[in-house]
Amino acid sequence: VYGFVTMAIQAYTLDAILSGNRQSVQILIFSRQYEQIADQITTTLRRGVTVLDGTGWYTKEPQKVIITLVRKQEASDLYRIIKSIDKKAFITVANVMGVYGKGFEELKR
Repeated sequence: VYGFVTMAIQAYTLDAILSGNRQSVQILIFSRQYEQIADQITTTLRRGVTVLDGTGWYTKEPQKVIITLVRKQEASDLYRIIKSIDKKAFITVANVMGVYGKGFEELKR
């Protein structure tokens, strides 16, 4: 058991050293209050937002989907924003390997 704990701590530490604060997550947000959430993301976190048209296949109803990318350490602030507006929002989070552009890494040759 001690060996597994040590390995987990080493893996986490190595990941933090190699990736540092460059780790980012892509978040998809499904909510009827998409406009309020998108506005808060852009004004509070100062991050870009894309809103896509989707269809809930189970309900066959139109659904707006918010896509945003934030640094991993900003994710908890984003969750608070979403929860304060829509406690029933459906959220998915995915780690991304590289994000290039304004507010993230510069694309190099």
